[in-house]
Amino acid sequence: MGALVLSELTRQLAAARALTDAEVRQAVAVLVDEAVPAEPKAEFLIQLARKGETVAEITAFARERRRTSRASAVISATVSPLPASWTRNSAFGAARTASSPSPATPCPTAAPLPAR
Repeated sequence: MGALVLSELTRQLAAARALTDAEVRQAVAVLVDEAVPAEPKAEFLIQLARKGETVAEITAFARERRRTSRASAVISATVSPLPASWTRNSAFGAARTASSPSPATPCPTAAPLPAR
């Protein structure tokens, strides 16, 4: 079903028609759905780039991703919070340089997380 939604939106973009807010919401839902294959997602994004994103489309994509990111964060924190050990013993903790004075000192080249 998601691939069909993207196919229709891709045809619309190929015809140089801008997406509405509702269509952007549909597209984001399909783009983040891991059950949908990569090919229709890539074709959609290629057509969007070829057409050129409008300010309204960029705004709608940003708004929808912010909304879905917040919802995901709430669900993740509620269902399975990250164990404290992940920050010390995994890839999160590996982002420190060997010369860091303490485990709490982040890598100097690490970019800060965007504000929500």
